Amino acid sequence: MSLWKSVCCGVLVTVFFGSSATAAINWNITGAGARAEGMAGAFIGVADDATSVVWNPAGLATLERPEASVVNRFVSNSFESDYVDDQYDQTSSDNHYVLNFISGAFPVQLADERKLVLALALQRQIDTYSEDRDGSSKGGASTISPGLGFHMNPVLSLGATANIWMGKTDGEGVADTTPYDWEEKFSGFNLGLGVLADLQGLENPMPLRLGLSLRLPFKLNVDVSNTLDPNQYNTSGITKVEMPLMIGVGASWRIGEFFTLAFDLENRAYGKSKVKTTLDEPPTGGGEYIVENKLSWSEKDLFQYRVGVEYLLVTDIGVIPLRGGFRNMPTTFADINYDPVTDDLVYGDQTVGFGFSLGTGYIHERFSIDLTWSHSSYEWNWEWFVDDLNSVEKTSTSTITLSGIIYY
Repeated sequence: MSLWKSVCCGVLVTVFFGSSATAAINWNITGAGARAEGMAGAFIGVADDATSVVWNPAGLATLERPEASVVNRFVSNSFESDYVDDQYDQTSSDNHYVLNFISGAFPVQLADERKLVLALALQRQIDTYSEDRDGSSKGGASTISPGLGFHMNPVLSLGATANIWMGKTDGEGVADTTPYDWEEKFSGFNLGLGVLADLQGLENPMPLRLGLSLRLPFKLNVDVSNTLDPNQYNTSGITKVEMPLMIGVGASWRIGEFFTLAFDLENRAYGKSKVKTTLDEPPTGGGEYIVENKLSWSEKDLFQYRVGVEYLLVTDIGVIPLRGGFRNMPTTFADINYDPVTDDLVYGDQTVGFGFSLGTGYIHERFSIDLTWSHSSYEWNWEWFVDDLNSVEKTSTSTITLSGIIYY
């Protein structure tokens, strides 16, 4: 393979699987906020703050007064490869901060006790940060998301969000001992829809909420450009990622006045998604170069369940929430059998990990602060048909999420 092709393939792997295993993209795209993260993301059936615009936009209709919120995250990734022959073992890690979410929401009272809530949010959807001995990258894909929630009656609310994708990644690396850098720019558009039924509004009320969230499919475009130092090769092209339908359902049950139990199920139909990169004619000639890969190695969807709890401890100075949660972490990876002689890859079982979270905060009449620590990990097996190269690849991520909301 020529040098420019090596670089382009390396960038393709970097964008969609991370420049190292520590930075592999989490395609379980959900919402934002330390409160939701503290409940392990079991928030589709809760959805009662400004982050609802990206969890379940119908939940915006529950807001009684204007809100402004901001979410920051500190992310720590670690990777370990455990080979049969210990001389090949590797470890690496990276740490970084990311502004995860900013939003504002404004309720408008309509006639007949109906209500419309307008919202605008900026969210980091895909984080492509990585750093290891072979290279580094920073940035990711974000969305500007205007949304609205409509309170139809005491029970039913509807909502919609428009996601305008944007952002870029800058990176550098080494191919065949030659340093290079690259840039990717993201673009795309899709819609999110939501339904929320609050059975507390029935004539015979029940402390139960049921939610439905839909993210419609679209193509995420990534404009790619590569430069090798000292500029003997340059190339550019475009990658199209088939982003599938994502559908989630959730329920939250309020037990007594202060305890809430929440449960979500969500499926992201990546099983048939493809990633196709078309590169312009290289300086060496030969016409366009096209690379197409399946996004899910096992060709299975990412099906996730999330369970969370919240208990409100009421004190004289304010409310102290206590939260916890658990979820599975399906990935686009799978166990791999690789034959270096024939250059054949055979994919096995889907890689599925697990995660948990703990959170707390402080709720006041005019503001709230939430803090959550969460951890997730997964591992998959490589069999190289060479005994001393067989390995288990282990990846883990710890995240500290801090949110602040001001009520007007």
